Amino acid sequence: MNQLDNLIREIINSIPGKHIFDTHMVIQKLIQKYTNDYLVNAQPFSTIESYHGHIGKSIVKYQNILVEDLGVAYSKNIKDDFSECECWRKI
Repeated sequence: MNQLDNLIREIINSIPGKHIFDTHMVIQKLIQKYTNDYLVNAQPFSTIESYHGHIGKSIVKYQNILVEDLGVAYSKNIKDDFSECECWRKI
C-alpha cells in the first residue's frame, strides 16, 4: 500500500460510522490536511481529473471493508463548481 492509499484510509477511518460522504470530500481533506502529499502524488497524472479519478479508485479498494457504495452524488468540487462523483457510507 502506498502513501496516498494510507492517507485515504486514514481519512475514511476518521469518518464516523454510518455517515455519508463523497469522493470530493476525501479530495478536499487531502488538500487541506496533507497538501504536500497531495501535490507530490499528483505529479504522474496529466490532468487533475485523472488524478482525482485515481483517488476515487483508491476509495473503491475499501468497498465492503470500510465503505458501502451508495451511487452518484452531485457536490461541489475543488474548482468551486458542482459535478458528479461517487457517494459512500462509512461502515
